[in-house]
Amino acid sequence: MIIGSQFILNLFVGVVIDNFNKIKEKEMGNFFLTHRQKLWLDIQKLFLSQNLKVKLFPPQNQIRLTCYYIVTNLYFEYFITVSIILNTIVMALRYYTMSGEYALTLTISNYIFFAIFNIEAILKLLAMG
Repeated sequence: MIIGSQFILNLFVGVVIDNFNKIKEKEMGNFFLTHRQKLWLDIQKLFLSQNLKVKLFPPQNQIRLTCYYIVTNLYFEYFITVSIILNTIVMALRYYTMSGEYALTLTISNYIFFAIFNIEAILKLLAMG
């Protein structure tokens, strides 16, 4: 009885899934959508098919132009990435019985990273603002 009921249940689920796949193929997945929803999906597909790129124009102000060239430089991005990794490592170096000098060194290094990240934010705001 248990095997027979499992077989019937499995057969029922298979028929339902097969019919669903047929409907999906027939209507291309839009069977349960209203006309407005289908129109919205068509518009989204149209937008996704376009290859749009954001083009940033350099600012006209000399200070902002200098900041723009700094923050768009590849080495600046590498420097910030390395700073983030080093900051994560420094934050992981704390432990319960550390000495006072060690704790002071970690605190000073955190202040240095804090200054680096704030300078990065200010430069990016000046460059893109």
